[in-house]
Amino acid sequence: MLCLVSIIIPTYNSSRTIERTLKSIVCQSYRDVEIIVVDNCSVDNTRSIALKYTRNVICVKCGRGRARNIGVSMARGSYILFVDSDEELTRNVVAECISQFRRGIDAVVIPEVSFTSSIALKALNIGRKLPESQIPRAYRREVIDRLKGFDEELVFGEDWDLYIRALRSGIKTSSIESYIIHHEAESFKQYVRKYYCYGKSFKKLHEKHKGYVIKRYGLTPRLMGSIAKIRDPATPIYIIIRLILTITTILGMITG
Repeated sequence: MLCLVSIIIPTYNSSRTIERTLKSIVCQSYRDVEIIVVDNCSVDNTRSIALKYTRNVICVKCGRGRARNIGVSMARGSYILFVDSDEELTRNVVAECISQFRRGIDAVVIPEVSFTSSIALKALNIGRKLPESQIPRAYRREVIDRLKGFDEELVFGEDWDLYIRALRSGIKTSSIESYIIHHEAESFKQYVRKYYCYGKSFKKLHEKHKGYVIKRYGLTPRLMGSIAKIRDPATPIYIIIRLILTITTILGMITG
């Protein structure tokens, strides 16, 4: 018996990337899916492109946390998958998530690989191999409902916050082999600026989950040990980039 999977995409001015995202969803080997696009009032062709693939397109001025909560409120599926509008799902992502849910799993981690022309950002793929960097993208609907969704006051880290609360509630998690391709359009300079802006809203997340936040965003001894186990010539570049992003986040937090 097929179970409906609701795929929620928050977006803003994504006309250059969202069609690739939507095509990757309709081409999934598991077919029983619905697509919900929550558009932050884009001024480009994002909405018209999305309407070619789904009638479930809502325009509302809001942040990512609220956008995802709105998507969940519209969803009819028993399972929820969150995807960004610059990402591409490989063909068996949804099918493998369903297999995990049928085993009694509550939340599924989907590996992510960045595709970018920036050498610096390519090195960040090393970080995505670390257990400390992996959080679920797919959940049982009942888990999200029980946790009352995303914290809409968080500008960033709302997905990490949901995961921490889910872990504390005793959920079972697992991961799959299929992965998501993240088409990074930003330069490294833009990426650093984004982390600076994240830092300005870091205090609330830190106050909620002090130990977890340091584990996720800081260069802790445990994290350095995990990095050392990865055999990759780009590891030194990754460590430097991670240090730059950590300092940038701290600066944003101080000035914010």
